[in-house]
Amino acid sequence: MSSSATNDITKWSNEQLCEHDDDEDDLYKRKSTECRCHMKAQKEVEHQRAEEERSQLEEEFEEEEMAKVAKEREALKGQSEEEAEVDESV
Repeated sequence: MSSSATNDITKWSNEQLCEHDDDEDDLYKRKSTECRCHMKAQKEVEHQRAEEERSQLEEEFEEEEMAKVAKEREALKGQSEEEAEVDESV
């Protein structure tokens, strides 16, 4: 086993824990604690990614809406200019 895997008891099997067992199941408790810490960190990373993705989607939606509004304004402006030309010719 590599030294990093040796030091990371979360990767140890129950047999390995038994081989290195000390008093009052300290290794089992430590493994459980380290697993919870790893899971908590992993959940935090996933939550952060989801939050970033949500923010990005909101920004994209807002940009699309702004572009749509700008196009509508241009279309209305064009219609107003055409109406003004028609009024002048009458």
